[in-house]
Amino acid sequence: METVQRLEFLRDGLRHLRLVRDMIALAYSREAGNAIPEGALEDAIRALVRLQADVTPRHVVWGHVVNRTLERRGIRPFRRSKKRKLPSLDGM
Repeated sequence: METVQRLEFLRDGLRHLRLVRDMIALAYSREAGNAIPEGALEDAIRALVRLQADVTPRHVVWGHVVNRTLERRGIRPFRRSKKRKLPSLDGM
C-alpha cells in the first residue's frame, strides 16, 4: 500500500510540473508577442488551480507553499504587478 501511495505522490508532482511548464510557456509566448490560441493561457491557469485544489488535501507541502513559491518567482497566475525582466529560457 505504501508503494502505491508514493507512486501517486510522484504522479501528482509530475502532473503539476507539466501544468506549470505549459502555463509558463504560454505566458512567455504571449509576452514575447507570439500569437497563442484564444483563452489558452486562462485555460492553463484554471487547470493548474484545479489540480492544486485536488491534491492539496492529500499532500502536506502543497497549496499555499506552492502558491507562495510561484508568486515569489513572479510566475502566473500570481504575477506581481510590477514589470520584471523575463529570464532567458534558452536551453530549456
